[in-house]
Amino acid sequence: MKTRLLIIIGIIMLTTIPFVTFAVLDRYSDYVEHMNNIAEEEANAPKLGDKYYIKPQRKAELVTVELDLREKIMQLHQKNSLVSFAVNLDHQTQEIIVTVEKTHFNTEIEEIIAQYPDDISIVFTNEKIQITYFSEPEQTLDTFMGKSLNYWKSLNEDQLREYNSKFDRGEFYYALGELLAKEYFLEKLVELNLVNVNDDLTIHTGFALESDPPRIGFNTVVNATDGFSYVMHTSVNGNRLGEYFNMAKLVFEPHILKAIAENKPVPFINKFGESPTIYIVTEDGDDKLSSNAVIIDFDQTNTITFVNNSPNPVRIQEVGENKIDEIPKDSWRTKAIIPGESLTMQFNSTGFYEFNVKKITDYFPDYLEHHATGEIVIFTENMTDYTFAEGLLMGSTFIQDAPRPEIPWQSIGAGNNRELEIGIVDSVIEAFPNAYEYYLTKSKSLIPFDVPIIIEFRGPITLDRELENEN
Repeated sequence: MKTRLLIIIGIIMLTTIPFVTFAVLDRYSDYVEHMNNIAEEEANAPKLGDKYYIKPQRKAELVTVELDLREKIMQLHQKNSLVSFAVNLDHQTQEIIVTVEKTHFNTEIEEIIAQYPDDISIVFTNEKIQITYFSEPEQTLDTFMGKSLNYWKSLNEDQLREYNSKFDRGEFYYALGELLAKEYFLEKLVELNLVNVNDDLTIHTGFALESDPPRIGFNTVVNATDGFSYVMHTSVNGNRLGEYFNMAKLVFEPHILKAIAENKPVPFINKFGESPTIYIVTEDGDDKLSSNAVIIDFDQTNTITFVNNSPNPVRIQEVGENKIDEIPKDSWRTKAIIPGESLTMQFNSTGFYEFNVKKITDYFPDYLEHHATGEIVIFTENMTDYTFAEGLLMGSTFIQDAPRPEIPWQSIGAGNNRELEIGIVDSVIEAFPNAYEYYLTKSKSLIPFDVPIIIEFRGPITLDRELENEN
């Protein structure tokens, strides 16, 4: 009886042990899978300064909508300027944030937004784009991320890169540069004996040159107690500032303001009746021209004189190749101008002429070294015999010829051959809220023929910053 009982127990154990073993192994497999999931979640969790993690497939969907929506709003902007707008994906909320300053295209924008899938959240607001300041902790001129500005000024580039690596898209450099620029502007006001009417300076971001660290431009407008407004520019390269400084008094001409009030065009003032002279020079090893762009009225003159004050013989030629045997036979060129001599060119038609000044040397008899590039605009008032592309190029030259205080532009472009885009630092709006209409009217008055113009106020750049106080 005892033997039979042992056999039965043995059979039961042999029968159940595999199931128990399989259950334990299956449980262990679930545990390993669970731990792997936790490890994956931790690996994918956002780190300090990282963008919030979005699954690749979802991120591709959001970015596709972001880019498409931005392009469509840009097309509206090209019809009638929105002054400033931004379309950006918020990586924390996974919402696409649309911010537009002007309201005249709200209906069209809402219709565009309605076309996208319901599972993509799009937030649309009308407001002026401003720099987002840090909320934790508050940044002041005395401190940045809990440390003094003198501390940040003392760091070398490798140390700055280490801090920047914790944040996205160089936001660290923008934030630090903003405070350094503000400190510098305030020092300049004291140095120039100017007093700002306002309690504080609003710092605006201009263009950035890609480098490591980047060189970022900043500007501000000062409404001074002397009754004038001034725009100030500087640049910050990492933690070095003040390598560049420019200040100009903003000019708002009464006759332009009067024309706007009366809804009348401003007549073109012709100041291009004299034959210009361009000096070809070399200063401290730098080859350049006394003027890189000249304009002449074909009804009053048709000549330009080049004076060679450089140490090398040169010739003027249509923009093109340096190797002599690769220069097209039908391109125009002058004879050689030896040092100390001059040459007068005569034009027989209006148009836009871009030219090169080439050095002629014995070192490379088959090769012309580059000296400088320039532009010549030959026009008549109310001219019509030009292509649309030529009109944009000539219009750009007229704008650049105006004194900078009259139009404080920071970029001029042909707008993909659709219009002349004039980028103006948006800080001037602080001095004159009606700046858009003023500069559009002023720009049109500087060009003696019809050219479509768009005024764009560049910057400031909105940054989503999450900086943590580091002690």
